[in-house]
Amino acid sequence: YTWTWCNGSSVKYNNTTVKGWKIESKKSGTAGNHIFLPRAGGRHDENINDFSTYGVYWSSSLYTGGPRCAWRLNFNSSSAGVDYDERCFGFTVRAVQ
Repeated sequence: YTWTWCNGSSVKYNNTTVKGWKIESKKSGTAGNHIFLPRAGGRHDENINDFSTYGVYWSSSLYTGGPRCAWRLNFNSSSAGVDYDERCFGFTVRAVQ
């Protein structure tokens, strides 16, 4: 896969100013297929965070170390990684078929 950070000015996705990662397949038969993960906000209780420098997305996998937690993808303009957090946080969900 190729990960390209779209900063909304010099690198755009579909001519938009939304920042995020374009993840493109290089696998034979699916080369060129891609998904865009915009930097998105979240919520905890009454607090809304616009995540101005990073994005967080829930995965569909629960964290086995505790029933209150699930795995998440977090990223900024230079890196991406996985971690777990309590499911009460209102992070973004990206449906993919």
